[in-house]
Amino acid sequence: MVFGQDDGPWNAGPLWIWKYMAYKMITNEKNERVLEVTSPFMATPTDYKISAAAGFHYCKLMSPAKAIEWIYSDGLRENGSL
Repeated sequence: MVFGQDDGPWNAGPLWIWKYMAYKMITNEKNERVLEVTSPFMATPTDYKISAAAGFHYCKLMSPAKAIEWIYSDGLRENGSL
């Protein structure tokens, strides 16, 4: 499991809320199949025109339970264990 580049910025509340984390099987530079995880983010600069929203950074986090689920089940399929 590897983490890819963040997806965004999605600088409008509804855009960020309804954009989900992405899980995609890719082949890395070592020619291994890995699960790439990317997350949407929303960020505003510190000099943002709306001062109440200046300097914000939101990102979605992956649950540790999701990582363990992948390790114990889906990750094994790539190595011929199941």
